[in-house]
Amino acid sequence: MPLHRIFKPDGLEKLGFEYLPPTLPHRESQVNELLNALEPLVRGSPSSVIPPVLYGPTGTGKTSTLRKVMSLIKEKIPSEHIRLKTLLVNCSVSGRTFTITQRICETIADLPTRGYSDFEMLHRAYSELEIRDEYLLLGLDDLDGLIKREGARILLLLSRIEESESFTRRIVPILVLR
Repeated sequence: MPLHRIFKPDGLEKLGFEYLPPTLPHRESQVNELLNALEPLVRGSPSSVIPPVLYGPTGTGKTSTLRKVMSLIKEKIPSEHIRLKTLLVNCSVSGRTFTITQRICETIADLPTRGYSDFEMLHRAYSELEIRDEYLLLGLDDLDGLIKREGARILLLLSRIEESESFTRRIVPILVLR
């Protein structure tokens, strides 16, 4: 039986993980709160952003809300005002701090990661962001699973890299926990 008889023409796309509906019913207030929390980033002052934390039970729309906000932020910020990249990492899938820092390096500039520690990779990523005058909005989804396995090393790295080298904040994390 052909698929077009079972699904509408765009139906399969709507079943995919990457699909984001045009509106998120009953999540408007959370979207607005998150946009307000990230307002300093839109104004060009990312160092004054306090990393937001989204938490709640499984299936309540945390990831969809975050994906919606990331797309709205990308649309809202004029590219001549601030150059922004976004990355949403599912920490349960990526599994390790090292893998997450590899993903960060790949997103920023496809930097080589072989033979480097997670701290060295993150340092190189920050240096590249400084050189390019860019920022990264980093969503860490299912972070509690990573913390149970490895501890909060990724959070330690993100906070310490700015202190150790006097970098301005170039990576703005958003934490998603159950």
